[in-house]
Amino acid sequence: MAVNADITLGIILQHKQLFFDLLDHAEAEDGHGADEFSISYYVRKLSELQKRLPAEARRRVGEALDTANLERCGLLNYMEERDNRLLLKPFVLDMIRHLDRARLKELSDAELNLLREQLNHARSLIIDPTFTWDTEDPNYTECIGLVISSVRGAAAKIRQNIDALHGQSVQLAKIVDDAQEAGISRTQQVEVALNTIFQITERHIKPTLLFLDPQTDWKGRGNDAPMRIIEDMMERFHNRRRHDEFASLNRAYLAMLNSAGRISQILQSLDSYLKMHDQQRKLYEGIERRYSALRERVQAMQDGKKKYRLKSSDEHFDALSSIAGLKDRKSAFTSKIN
Repeated sequence: MAVNADITLGIILQHKQLFFDLLDHAEAEDGHGADEFSISYYVRKLSELQKRLPAEARRRVGEALDTANLERCGLLNYMEERDNRLLLKPFVLDMIRHLDRARLKELSDAELNLLREQLNHARSLIIDPTFTWDTEDPNYTECIGLVISSVRGAAAKIRQNIDALHGQSVQLAKIVDDAQEAGISRTQQVEVALNTIFQITERHIKPTLLFLDPQTDWKGRGNDAPMRIIEDMMERFHNRRRHDEFASLNRAYLAMLNSAGRISQILQSLDSYLKMHDQQRKLYEGIERRYSALRERVQAMQDGKKKYRLKSSDEHFDALSSIAGLKDRKSAFTSKIN
């Protein structure tokens, strides 16, 4: 029985976890950003979902999410049974990814560079000597559509990236702030959170911030830096008095500048945690240096005949607080010392 598009979209929202699983499976098979679903995997996961539902809901969900009904409702870009692949319409995928914000993946430096290459390719279309600005030419409409979709797509990916970075940053900061458990467990918990904050700052936040800065010569690209590419295209549309196209690019450009402001705020909010990480790193490096020096001193004293040990008065311990009472403390806590 056919189910109309409105009800089908509602059922997709109700059972969004099914589509989260499909996205995870697609990325596991084809890499980050993959969005083609395996038809056989989709059918299997849909069957598993139906088994967990009451009889009436099972029938309704099965009819709505059947691939034939998705196609009938215009929610599929294509379905190739021979290749075992189906692709949802972009607006459906965007809706699913929007709902999946908590698990969004950050853009790596390589993926940011891929975005730049896509923007550069879009610009190459309109600076090609064979390109005509004749609005009656079908090639013009096709090229302009690709240019605008490339810029909008980059803006959307950047926005999703920042949503992911913000969500992760808040969760990690909460771990550091709320860690109540005393002792080694708390220390390890905080250490892992601080290390992760440092890693996403260096690998994702700072590269994204540089990507979005029009004043920065990103990776020495000069006029091929991402934001300068967009500015160049906007200028060409402005000079040709293509106001509608210019306005479309300008809205996406301003959205990306707004994203730059958001990610700057994220970086500022993490400043105190980055300082904590730096202090922790210096502390561990100091401990490692002193341990290595102590081991070398003790090893150098061994001659194979006698055993030597350093006294608390040895110069190696000058930088430490007094440990004169260590022997008495050892006696008092012998049973607790390995």
